[in-house]
Amino acid sequence: MLAESNFRPQELSVLKLSGGMCEFVLCENIIKKIDERISYQYELTMVSGKAFNYSESVPLLIRLKYSQSDEMELMNKAILNNKDADYITYRQFVERCKEMAKSNFN
Repeated sequence: MLAESNFRPQELSVLKLSGGMCEFVLCENIIKKIDERISYQYELTMVSGKAFNYSESVPLLIRLKYSQSDEMELMNKAILNNKDADYITYRQFVERCKEMAKSNFN
């Protein structure tokens, strides 16, 4: 979904709600626009789910960008070539997700 804001959004964030419910947010392709005022346009993806700890939050963060099918496809590619660019991009995103989970569910 295309979104716009007066403030630069965080690329990856976790919003803790009540009862263990969380919203996991990914903002990609952030573009700064300068017209009469400064604004930011970006692609927004959100996933909601229950997460009480690190291990429950990592998969939900990954789902912001990759489905389970996408993950399996990338892992199969990596079996053939662990230097595949798509697999490396996926692994970098997974590491960012783990860092975000660790900082929010420690």
